Amino acid sequence: MVTWKTAHSNTDPINAMTKYPLFLTLPLFVALGFLLGPEHQNRADKILDERLRSWQVLAPEEMQLRLHTDPIIQGIILWDQDKQRIFPAIDQMAHFSQQPYLADLKQLEGLRDEADPISTEVKSKNGEIHYWCQSEACLIINGPALAEALGVKPEDHKTIFERASFSLLDIAAITLIIGLGIFRYRHIRHGKRTRLSPEDDDAFDFGPVRISPARMSAVIGTHSSDLTPRDLKLILKMRSHQGFVLSKDQLYDAGWGRDFMPNSRALEQHMLTLRRKLDPDRNNRVMIETVHGQGYRFNG
Repeated sequence: MVTWKTAHSNTDPINAMTKYPLFLTLPLFVALGFLLGPEHQNRADKILDERLRSWQVLAPEEMQLRLHTDPIIQGIILWDQDKQRIFPAIDQMAHFSQQPYLADLKQLEGLRDEADPISTEVKSKNGEIHYWCQSEACLIINGPALAEALGVKPEDHKTIFERASFSLLDIAAITLIIGLGIFRYRHIRHGKRTRLSPEDDDAFDFGPVRISPARMSAVIGTHSSDLTPRDLKLILKMRSHQGFVLSKDQLYDAGWGRDFMPNSRALEQHMLTLRRKLDPDRNNRVMIETVHGQGYRFNG
């Protein structure tokens, strides 16, 4: 994990890496494009997206008939733009085949809200069912059937949505690329940032965002967002544990206090709001990563 530092030092390896010219690191960008684009995942997303688009125009009874005949899609949940469920309809009895997935509706709604543009999750460790969600729909996927459609062994279905693994050489290449990105970021920030007033002596970097506790603000590029005391407590907690997963209980203790009775959605909703404040245009990689079933991790 790369730590972003604000102080310049001759012993800082990241500063040293950023001295290399662009033509030395450009080939690494090309190589990284192949590394970060797992073939099976991209093909699976394309297949499922095409199916979803063709299903969304069907009448409910036609959609239910498709569910009985499609080996890949086991179920489907659809919402409108106001996040009201439209299939299965709220005011109608859901088909018995959909009821197990409606029991997981809160989990599916969470995946829907986190989709950027897609989020996935295995229903159980040893299960063959995968959840695949976009902003207004979730598909329930039969993993082995999807694997066969992709030309993958059915027993290897769990690897479809996993990211590619990296060798030490790959990691070195990624580190160099990140170093160049840091250099460009620092250069742009140095040109645009105004001189901090004395009351900002405690300001710090949270990834690409400048946090000012005194002003209770977060600045990224030319955009500034106001922070609440709870925002700041959560940011400080995650910053002090960069790269490590913090459980929901740890974050509730930091943001709400030990006497607070956790609400299952309070933390998720607050994290969604905080992410929008820290990166309103979604121009940067995910700084605060959701680790399903465990909590959250600040990646820097």
